[in-house]
Amino acid sequence: MWARIDGDRVAEITDIDPKGRFHPSIEWVVCSEEVGTGWRYKDGKFSPPDPEPVPVPVQVTRAQGKAALITAELWPDVLTFVESITDPTEKALVEVALNDTTHWRRDSPTMQAISSALDISSEQMDDLFISASNINL
Repeated sequence: MWARIDGDRVAEITDIDPKGRFHPSIEWVVCSEEVGTGWRYKDGKFSPPDPEPVPVPVQVTRAQGKAALITAELWPDVLTFVESITDPTEKALVEVALNDTTHWRRDSPTMQAISSALDISSEQMDDLFISASNINL
């Protein structure tokens, strides 16, 4: 097998010997069958591409969200945050969002308020939503 190298990436794979078939400036390197398009090539070695990022779900079920927070040991902190809300209307709306909705949306004002109050970074929130989406109860 042969790999055509473009910069530090494998751009093409062929089983036909490319010598004499293509312009001499095109770099072809012998490779094993496991090498594929998108692999990296540096210092004479091949390495697979970085894995695709896991998409962050837009929403999860309320049960999945609570389970993820429980697993991450954050649920007591969420309850403490809710109890700390002094405005009765705001507190009631947060309780509805946490306890009465069927789904929790990543971009909801309640999720933003909770992440801010608990000092949860955007990346950590993404991880919680990814984790929640994989929970089957």
